[in-house]
Amino acid sequence: MNKTLKVTLFLLFGTMGVANAQSVEGLTDSTHLVEQTTSQNYDSLWSEVTELKSHLNLLEQERMQEKIWKRKKYLKLGMMFPTVKYVEGDGDLSWNTDIAFMLQTGKTAYLHAKPIAGMVKIGIDWGLLCFNYEKLKPKNIPFDLDDYDTSADDNLYDLGMHKFEWAPHIGPSVSVNPWKHLIACAYFHVMPTGSFILENENFSSGFACAMATGVSVVYKGLSLGFEWAWSTIKYTQNSFDDDGYEYDGWEDEIPPMGLDNVFNTEKFKLKTNCPRIYLSIRW
Repeated sequence: MNKTLKVTLFLLFGTMGVANAQSVEGLTDSTHLVEQTTSQNYDSLWSEVTELKSHLNLLEQERMQEKIWKRKKYLKLGMMFPTVKYVEGDGDLSWNTDIAFMLQTGKTAYLHAKPIAGMVKIGIDWGLLCFNYEKLKPKNIPFDLDDYDTSADDNLYDLGMHKFEWAPHIGPSVSVNPWKHLIACAYFHVMPTGSFILENENFSSGFACAMATGVSVVYKGLSLGFEWAWSTIKYTQNSFDDDGYEYDGWEDEIPPMGLDNVFNTEKFKLKTNCPRIYLSIRW
């Protein structure tokens, strides 16, 4: 009886020991599984967070680029310093500026949405409104003042010469954004120009294609620029009269300024070189 009891108790405790060992082993395996799952979830979550952060940074950069490049329209107000020269005739007749200014509006159409290398954009500038006004004064007079009696005309050497121009423009531009909202721009414009001259009581008109090249520096909505424009325009005097120019000794030369007309011909050419400085607003 005692032997049977001992065997029974031995088997019972042995069975409990095995069960406990299996339970501990299962708990260890579960712990390893939980740790492995947790590590995988953490890595996946970190990867998602990194990807989301990268996406947000990209969106922020795109919003910044949009703010930098969104100002495509411009309004320029500038001063001009033209030199105008009569390119026909024997005399060296030319004018400087008494006062001259320009008013120009336009728009830049960029040829691609995203800047090249994150900072360069190529575009086309164009605009229909460009008005120039020049009040000119004589620079060189092609005759000896001592040989002419000015007593008959107190305003003999005051040309009263005004030049008005309407010059739409179109041409390529290259803009570089090196830092934040700072943009440097270089451009070349072709300008079909209608030009009109009021000289004393005489009126002349002409048309030609002027050119301009320039640079500007833009910070946000404000810009400072410099450009050089040039043209050679052939004019026609609308009220020219061949019989009105009979001045002894002047038949083969440009007639004296301040008389009936400074140009002794129905058609004449003027060559203009014109540096300009301007302030611009972009929006």
